[in-house]
Amino acid sequence: MSVAVVLPKSHRSAAMPQRQLAEVIALPVPQSLSQELFGVRIDRDLLRRVMFRVLILSAALAVFALILWSFMSYSGPVTEYTVSAGDTLWDLASRYRGNRSLEDTVAIMRELNGLSSDALAAGQSLLIPLP
Repeated sequence: MSVAVVLPKSHRSAAMPQRQLAEVIALPVPQSLSQELFGVRIDRDLLRRVMFRVLILSAALAVFALILWSFMSYSGPVTEYTVSAGDTLWDLASRYRGNRSLEDTVAIMRELNGLSSDALAAGQSLLIPLP
């Protein structure tokens, strides 16, 4: 099915002959509110419902991840330590790790002190998790 549309005056040129002014353009009109995507016909309402569900699911997963992350933060006992020359994060972790793995202790120390690298400076104050 198609519908006839006459060009509006704003799209007509003064130099156009009268015959062309009366020209009609036929535009296709879809039978239903659907469209084709990669050769597959998709109903627009169905597409909107699916996209809405994907959005809600993504938001729910983000909230769940934030809640899980908040529970994973360390909340055990800590001690304050002043870094001496030659101290490394890994040496301190091996000294204070108790029965935790070395990697877990380093990760907790980074989290407690907001460290993004292993670099320490003499005189720096660190929170160290107790075993």
